[in-house]
Amino acid sequence: MNKKYLLVPFECIGLQIFFALLSMVFYISVIPPMLFSFFSAWLFLWTLHSTFWQLGNKERKQIAIANRHLDDGVSIIRQKRYKGALIALPFFVINITILLLTYITNNDILVFVESFLHFSFSGFLPLVNDTLDNVYVSSRLLVCLAMYIPCVTAYISGSYNFSITEIVFPKILYKSKPGNKQD
Repeated sequence: MNKKYLLVPFECIGLQIFFALLSMVFYISVIPPMLFSFFSAWLFLWTLHSTFWQLGNKERKQIAIANRHLDDGVSIIRQKRYKGALIALPFFVINITILLLTYITNNDILVFVESFLHFSFSGFLPLVNDTLDNVYVSSRLLVCLAMYIPCVTAYISGSYNFSITEIVFPKILYKSKPGNKQD
């Protein structure tokens, strides 16, 4: 396995810590928590998406270059689109492990660490009580899934060189006038 694949989960954990700190710094009690969490979680998920999209797109380009330089009779190399799910799996497993350890032990330090890591999503999560119930686990499990799914889909869309933002944003920003037609 390539060294860069081993570093990607650590990059994701670093991004998660960075956005948790950033969310804490910019948290203002004037803004409703759900609205604040919507923007902080969206920025964090967008960053994860961008990381995996670039990884999938870079591998697509590398495979295209390698296929152009193949010898005669050698079969072409195909990109494994499921690789994004495998690369993001350690990041998902780390978050699930912390969640399950927190639920099983109900240790204050682990509850603090888990709450810190998910602070970007804090407006969507119920408050922590003395006893950790199924609502605690299910809500935080959904957060873990919400962090994993964009990684998988972003790698796939990067491997196809498909980006909705490149299609939609230019149309919004550079809207042409109805009488102006360019050839």
